[in-house]
Amino acid sequence: MGRVATFISVASMGLLGLYVGAVIVNVFCRYVLAFSLPVISDLGEVILPSALILTFIVAAINGSFLAITFLGDSFVPRLGRALDMLGRLAIVGLFALFALQMFRYTQVTFGSGRTTRMMEILIWPVWGLTSAALAVAAVIALIAPRSREGNPKHD
Repeated sequence: MGRVATFISVASMGLLGLYVGAVIVNVFCRYVLAFSLPVISDLGEVILPSALILTFIVAAINGSFLAITFLGDSFVPRLGRALDMLGRLAIVGLFALFALQMFRYTQVTFGSGRTTRMMEILIWPVWGLTSAALAVAAVIALIAPRSREGNPKHD
């Protein structure tokens, strides 16, 4: 799964880089050429949620989501693994809750036909993909092994 995580990370950084580049061009146009590109704010509404939500999937694949191991490491390995599993289930629950809320927001934006301001791009597909990505992250967080490098207690 390392290659998948790397690809998703590069895609996320690429989207963020694209948006940052567009903002730089907009600033240059605004202050040097005396005109602005209002379409840049529309790009932000589409690109930023997509790029940021990919980080949840990468964290789930790598098993690098929030984990509190100091308590589990102070017990016998079996109890430590049980506490880690409880933490993992909590993360899965949070991802699932976030996915549900994003899905509800997707329904609202779909029903209202909400679009971006300038280009009038429908935004419900972005939020639909966001909720789907969170659901995928919840499943991956449940099944992907958590990284425990450097911790001989759990090897």
